[in-house]
Amino acid sequence: MSRVSAASELIRLCRRAGLKDDQQCLLEAVLVASDPRAVLTRHVSGEPTAVAAIARVHSALESRARPGRETLQPFANRAFALVEAAVEELDKARLHVSSGRLDGAVGVMASIKAGGTTGLGTAEDCRSKAAQVDATRNDVRDAVVDAFARAWRGSVAEVTRQRLALELAALCVMEGRQHYLLSDDVRTALSKGGLEADQLLKVLLPTERKFRVAVVVEGTSRLESLGSLMDPTCAATGASLDEAITGWGRGTSDVKELADMARKAAETRRGWSRDQAGGQVLLAFSVHARDLGGAALLGRRQASEALDQYVAGQRTSEIRLRPETLAYDPGSDRTLRLAVPALGTRPVRPLTTGWPPALRESLRTAHIARVIEAPTTAAGLCWAALEALDVKTKKGADQKTGIEKLAQALSLQAARQQVVDLHQRLRTAVAAEVAAAHAAHRDAQATADGLETVSQRAMGDRAEIVARKATAARAAERNLRTALEEAKIAEAHCAALDAWTEVGDDGLLRKPDRWLDAFAPPPTRTQRFAERAKLWLPSPTSWVGKLRHDYATGVPCWPHPLLFPHGSRRLRTGSARASIGCT
Repeated sequence: MSRVSAASELIRLCRRAGLKDDQQCLLEAVLVASDPRAVLTRHVSGEPTAVAAIARVHSALESRARPGRETLQPFANRAFALVEAAVEELDKARLHVSSGRLDGAVGVMASIKAGGTTGLGTAEDCRSKAAQVDATRNDVRDAVVDAFARAWRGSVAEVTRQRLALELAALCVMEGRQHYLLSDDVRTALSKGGLEADQLLKVLLPTERKFRVAVVVEGTSRLESLGSLMDPTCAATGASLDEAITGWGRGTSDVKELADMARKAAETRRGWSRDQAGGQVLLAFSVHARDLGGAALLGRRQASEALDQYVAGQRTSEIRLRPETLAYDPGSDRTLRLAVPALGTRPVRPLTTGWPPALRESLRTAHIARVIEAPTTAAGLCWAALEALDVKTKKGADQKTGIEKLAQALSLQAARQQVVDLHQRLRTAVAAEVAAAHAAHRDAQATADGLETVSQRAMGDRAEIVARKATAARAAERNLRTALEEAKIAEAHCAALDAWTEVGDDGLLRKPDRWLDAFAPPPTRTQRFAERAKLWLPSPTSWVGKLRHDYATGVPCWPHPLLFPHGSRRLRTGSARASIGCT
């Protein structure tokens, strides 16, 4: 499904479910912020939230509390910086939840902050403080969820709506909700009619339940002591590919297909090269997760961690997981097939053919980081690539450190992404609105025509009843025709704007400077577009959902204050325009 089709379908479902514009905006904000395909400045990982901040503090304290360490990690000053950030975010979140709901968490974090870095000096201190923080995490989660439910039921300030959407999106990401399944579940719920707050929260954050996961391990014919390595409650079994497997319901056939595929792939490799290991084991076990996608990823990670022990015991052998994973939900009797993604694109070209030899080590490390499966390992390799580039904290001749220069470059790129992202979202939103209006008017017209035909043939009392229905249906058709005409006006404005910004059939933005001038946030909006193009800008009141609120507040038009410490006015200067590709 294309982006326009998906957006159009969401618009129609929201209208069919009777959602208000504020509710649609709130729902879209959660879906966008939790979408891994979103640009960094729109994803929740790029925004500070209270639920994530307190989770980071708990993780840091737990790490420092591990026994047997000569030097506690992370260092006390870094752990304390996380505490300070958590206090700040909790104070901000208190303004948007019920009074007193976060007092306990704020009190715990404030007491840790008052103790300074000396209060984090020993493992015992960190262990006790980690227990205190852990006891407040559910309170923070419940406060955020309840506040989100109130925002869904009533009208709240825009800043509160955006903050609560980010907090709930952070919960969805942290608790393992996979975005494509989350989006499908939301659309399914909308298709059933009205969506109350409790129903929506059950869709966004379903309760954890047990799933079965199966992967294939290559390089061995048997995994000994498996029950001692994995949690006994997960009922892990390691069987040969020929053995029958039970407890998978309708997923049994999928398990057989997984085993057959692994067997054929091994035979093909051995036919190509004889120095290939012949043993394979089907590893099946249970995990607790919120959806099938989260179960597959969690199960794969647990299987990989178990293999770490076997690899350490057989250092001359190569034991690895095949890229395929199968997850099974006993409750719904559904399965999900996943494989390590290999993202493709159109014909590729090198960034440049003249890389200096000094950069090749970093390029190689960055390449490995892109294709490696473990996120923690990938992050470590990214830091290694930066170190290989000689990014230092020492100031150069321009009185700037290498880290500061890198931060400025990344900030500028983030601003560029925001500019292009707003352009793409506007064109998608307008096209989706037109498509949704067309579909709604077409259906209403067919209904009105059908009722009018029936009313002409009806007799007696039934004719009067059908005539009333036909009159109401025709009135609804006229209203939808008006909405379609308004959507077409917005489409015409968008086409004129595309012509002025020189957007071709490929949809690429070739004049970002004109785009910035046309959509500068109020009250500094320039008349340059109206003067030079003799056109009017599309009225934001005809838009729905998050894009309308974004336009009104200017959020996506200009970078976050943290990205440009000197303010968004830098984008209006010629040098900044040239830096982001404006002409």
